[in-house]
Amino acid sequence: MNTQVRSITADNNNNVYIGTDNKGAFFLSTIELTKEKPRAKQINELKTNTGINAIAVDSNNNIYFGIHRIGLYIIENNTKIARKINEINSSVFIIKISNQNNKVYVSEADYKSTMDVEYLINIIN
Repeated sequence: MNTQVRSITADNNNNVYIGTDNKGAFFLSTIELTKEKPRAKQINELKTNTGINAIAVDSNNNIYFGIHRIGLYIIENNTKIARKINEINSSVFIIKISNQNNKVYVSEADYKSTMDVEYLINIIN
């Protein structure tokens, strides 16, 4: 089975996060990126055979992952451990973060419907 990249972003320290369609999420450090043959490391808590639809970074360097049929995960700044945000339990397709107030906007839908449910969740006070 071929793996395709669904999402990619860099954090505030220029580390790169890659979301795939069937192998979860991967991390490339800035040090690794300087090597001739860089190798991405799989993020243990985000090993999944379903897609990482979206990745976003807020001003506090928290990284958010929208996962198909699972929900929203966060790696809080400097923890390097992903944890589930329990308020969202269906597919997350889009994550946008306001530069003004650090609010996280999520577009989600359960797998039985189209993307018809949009709402605001304030994760960061």
